[in-house]
Amino acid sequence: MHVTDGAKVCRDPSLAHGPGSDLYTRPRWYACRTKARQEKTAARSLAGRGLETYLPLYDRLRQWADRKKTVLWPLFTGYVFARFTLRDQHAVLSAPGVATIVRVDGRPTPIPDSDIENVRRFAAALSATRVDPVQVRYPRRGERVTVASGPFAGVEGVVVRRGGRQRVIISVRGLRQSFAVTVQVRELEQGRSAGLDEERG
Repeated sequence: MHVTDGAKVCRDPSLAHGPGSDLYTRPRWYACRTKARQEKTAARSLAGRGLETYLPLYDRLRQWADRKKTVLWPLFTGYVFARFTLRDQHAVLSAPGVATIVRVDGRPTPIPDSDIENVRRFAAALSATRVDPVQVRYPRRGERVTVASGPFAGVEGVVVRRGGRQRVIISVRGLRQSFAVTVQVRELEQGRSAGLDEERG
């Protein structure tokens, strides 16, 4: 999985990281890398500092030698999302369980609200269907679609066709990680073809 390698710097002037940037006054979502297996610890400690926090979890069936059990599993292993201003960086970085803030070119990279809402819908659908998503490479280009019906209705992504099957890839800009699920053609609402780095903010 690519996290920061090859990521492009946001071209939105409002996201400039200088002293006058609104990133110092307006809370935005960021991805925080956590220490090994400390996603829940990081989420609790960030929330305890008054920050809005989101740890995407989904129901996953795990197989042990003697039994099967459904457990809540982090969708993005090793990451938690938090909403804060750049003035809050010290509070974030000193929180137990947090290793660093995901950066591009050395700067914390804000994640669009729309991406977070899309992940919420996706994680809820995974729990409802018990589908195990497949991690895939971050797509460079593709046809944007919205799933119009079925259990993943409302989820936006990029559609790819492989082996006669339609798969929708759900990505988070800034974090640059992606998951794919198989959907029926009739469930898709066509969007437009575009590079995923075109939209920011």
